[in-house]
Amino acid sequence: MNLKYIYTPGAGKMPKYLAGRKDQIEIALSAFEALLAGEVPTCIAYSGYRGVGKTVLLNRLQETAEEKGITCYHIEVREDGSLIPRLLSHCRDFLNNNSGMEKLRNLFQKGAGALKSLEIGFSPKKGEFSLSAGNGKAARMVDFSQSLENLFEAIGPIAKAKKQPLCFFIDEFQYADPNEMDAFLGALHRLSQLSYPVIAILAGTPEMISKMYDKKTYVERLFVFPDLMLLTLSDVSDALNIPGEKAGLSYDKDAVKAIYDVTGGYPYFVQVYGQILCSSLGEEDMPLTITGPIAEKHYDTYLKQLDNNFYKIRLNNRSLLEQEFLFAMASLSLPCQTSEVARLLNKTPKQIAPTLAKLKSKGIIANDKGLSFTVPGFSDYLKRIQNRNSETS
Repeated sequence: MNLKYIYTPGAGKMPKYLAGRKDQIEIALSAFEALLAGEVPTCIAYSGYRGVGKTVLLNRLQETAEEKGITCYHIEVREDGSLIPRLLSHCRDFLNNNSGMEKLRNLFQKGAGALKSLEIGFSPKKGEFSLSAGNGKAARMVDFSQSLENLFEAIGPIAKAKKQPLCFFIDEFQYADPNEMDAFLGALHRLSQLSYPVIAILAGTPEMISKMYDKKTYVERLFVFPDLMLLTLSDVSDALNIPGEKAGLSYDKDAVKAIYDVTGGYPYFVQVYGQILCSSLGEEDMPLTITGPIAEKHYDTYLKQLDNNFYKIRLNNRSLLEQEFLFAMASLSLPCQTSEVARLLNKTPKQIAPTLAKLKSKGIIANDKGLSFTVPGFSDYLKRIQNRNSETS
């Protein structure tokens, strides 16, 4: 194996070995087996903060489902909240692929009618979809939800008659427009009641769960909610050693511990550190065991790469108010209270609440028994920025 490709840091890039996700994968595999056996399993909603591997897991599961013969459709919800237009596009494909079956003609016509009732527009200039149904705001909401339910009620029997299970894989579900989320969950619930072999596997930040509960109180019966946590010391060892074996690269316990301590078990950071180590090696160095001192030697390079890319982007993409909030947090002992941040900014907690909400929605801040950063080392990065600014002022 070429040393350049042993580790693959990147947004959604599949690592050579997906460490620490065995339990979460097993949950999905059980759902796939149930679908193929004609049963209707509980849907799944994976939650975790930015960079813990939600997209990677979702892609791996879709690949596995397709290999098993399950029809799969993938949607990434954008920050504009648009979910249903993309969902309808896939539903149209599914119906068109089955329109030639005479015994399913009535179901096809029902689905086509539901699609027609959901008027979809597209603005090439803005690159945006728009969606409406019926006349008037109240009518739109009623017709919107009912039409989507009618559409799913047409698709479900087709999937069942063809013994062709269907699974929607939806990433960044927390961004879904509240009304669209409500309609989708309602239609999905109806499919479950009728025992049609159609499920959804979602991924999103932890706030996705509260948003789902706000819309439908029955989501705890419709979904299971596995958490995607940071990697353990053993997981980090696997993530480094298993891909390295084919190239003759291994890591001793001291090296694994050093990398674990630095990365905090953050999957992306582990891949970055491994790639930096490999970039310093040549094929003539193999086989080689990375020791603690070798790993520690490249710490400054690792930190510089994160500062100039990963951390910098997350800071620069924030508004001035958001940046001020982040720097105030970094100057406090974490986890901290909202009132402490407000005091540093000479504002009230109510005044900074909108900024806090935006940072939480972006997955940058967690609010569990106090405010903290979701990404390991981000507070230290902000302190480094502050120190450099004070030295040059």
